[in-house]
Amino acid sequence: MSAGTDPRRVDAAVRRLPALLRVAAAGPLAAFAGLLVWIAWGDPDQRFALLLGLLGLAGGALLVLAAHRLVAGRVHPADAARAVLDSPSGVVPSRALPAAVPPERGGRLWSGATTTVLACWALGFLFLAWGDPRPPAQVEEIRRAGGIVAEVPVIGQLSSEHDRAVVRGNRVPSSDTWTQTLQVELTDEAGEAHTAVIRTRSSFHRSLGDTVRVIYAPSAIHLGAWVGEDSRPLTKSWSSNFEGYQEDLPRILDGRTLSAYELWIWAGLTVVPLAFVVTPWFRVGRHGPVTRPGPGTRALRGTVRSGHVRSEDGRGVAFLPNGLAPGNLSPALEGRTGWLLWNAEKPREHLRSPGKKRGKKLPAVVTGRETGAVLVLDNGWAVHGDAWFPAPEDPAGVGVPGPEAPAVDKRRRVRLWAPRGLWPLTLSNGALVLYAVVLVCGGLLFTDVLSGWLRFATALVGAGSLGLAYVSHYPEQDDRFAAKE
Repeated sequence: MSAGTDPRRVDAAVRRLPALLRVAAAGPLAAFAGLLVWIAWGDPDQRFALLLGLLGLAGGALLVLAAHRLVAGRVHPADAARAVLDSPSGVVPSRALPAAVPPERGGRLWSGATTTVLACWALGFLFLAWGDPRPPAQVEEIRRAGGIVAEVPVIGQLSSEHDRAVVRGNRVPSSDTWTQTLQVELTDEAGEAHTAVIRTRSSFHRSLGDTVRVIYAPSAIHLGAWVGEDSRPLTKSWSSNFEGYQEDLPRILDGRTLSAYELWIWAGLTVVPLAFVVTPWFRVGRHGPVTRPGPGTRALRGTVRSGHVRSEDGRGVAFLPNGLAPGNLSPALEGRTGWLLWNAEKPREHLRSPGKKRGKKLPAVVTGRETGAVLVLDNGWAVHGDAWFPAPEDPAGVGVPGPEAPAVDKRRRVRLWAPRGLWPLTLSNGALVLYAVVLVCGGLLFTDVLSGWLRFATALVGAGSLGLAYVSHYPEQDDRFAAKE
């Protein structure tokens, strides 16, 4: 145990861990639902109420975690892991190698989904600042009066300004714009015509008889007509105008926050965090995980010493658990006996560039090889991770072939444990504060209290706080591969 750690307090905290994980799941779920509401919900008042409810759900989960921290204190990952591995696994202890080990699909899927949602939220802060919490005041009045989007004829011109486009000193007539004050004809519910004045920017000179799309209420003609400041089509304004173009007027009338153009940008940026989730899944599918001692696997029985599974003849293989830095889990595994099973086929090579010699780049040097593995302890617990072999050691040259391992027991069952699930106990106090800052920033951006650069500054604070909080789940976030070199 760490200095000053009460074993009974740690055991009690570990028993509460499943409930804490369920409560903590409210955060990512509320975040995902909030993104959908922000994107798709039209009525601003209803949307604000829903977002406040989801914000309260996430805030309630955070309060539960904070209250548990005040009552139980913080638990070091090594102490929490030791408490888990010391507890009964629910299966019969055995020295045999099981014929099958449960895959870590559920844990990896939930971890990947959580990472994706939080990464999307971090990017989403930019679009929370960019979006429109409420439509323009005139549009709100028109919407309440039963507003519609309609093509109306131009019946007069009061003023016109021609902006001649010049790119790098050359005239580009196709990019010219006209800013005009126009008179348009609106038709009320009775079919009578009325005149309204609008001012907008167009990609061509609008003349008598042309039409323009506007928002107006046939039952309240006195409210006038509303048109975006830039009425150029998206194909003409994509580099400078992200909302308010002619095709965007139905969205503005509905009260939705983001234009189709902004949603496409958001979707494009979301591909980045998704790639970080999909790539590990592809890697695991190609090189592991190891779930049975089948062809291409190797097995080594031994005792865990300083992060290595060492056999009686002194051979050792480094084991790196999934989801937790080796320095956080190694103390809990120290002295335990069991089997290490790994995939010896097509290990991932880690390369290092030796630099240049006489101006020529030297070939990369292999520093080691990594492959999917599972540690099966005699007490019935199993932990997925990776096995590490420093160069020039060959993963296929250590241990015995999996199918030939002695004492393979087809009846033996093991219980899988994922160390990444310890985070509600190990979350730093600073991370709790940062998550609270995230909720406050999100709540401010749900409203129109802030505008201009203050909205974007708040978004940056929220995104930065979310990133810092997520990487502060464990007190020792050391390099996963630091123990390899």
